[in-house]
This record gives sequence, C-alpha cells and structure tokens, in this order.
Amino acid sequence: MNLGVVTGILPTKGLPLPFISFGGSALSMTMLSTGVLLNISQHAHV
Repeated sequence: MNLGVVTGILPTKGLPLPFISFGGSALSMTMLSTGVLLNISQHAHV
C-alpha cells in the first residue's frame, strides 16, 4: 500500500467504500442497484 501511494499509483486520500462509508438512502440505493445487477446477470445466461 505504501509503495503504491509513494509511486503515485494509488490516491493519497481514502476512497469511500460503497457498503460501509455511506449511510441512509445512499446505502439502500447501492444495495438495490447491486441486487438488480446480480439478478440481470443470473438471468442473462440464455
């Protein structure tokens, strides 16, 4: 991790994690959209 930040490959500031850092309606919308995408991917094998 440290080597990635020093070389500039990784950002120096933390990025928000989608299921942990957000709360309230953002969390519910993220989980809803993830569920829709998983449902589409399961039914796309025709």
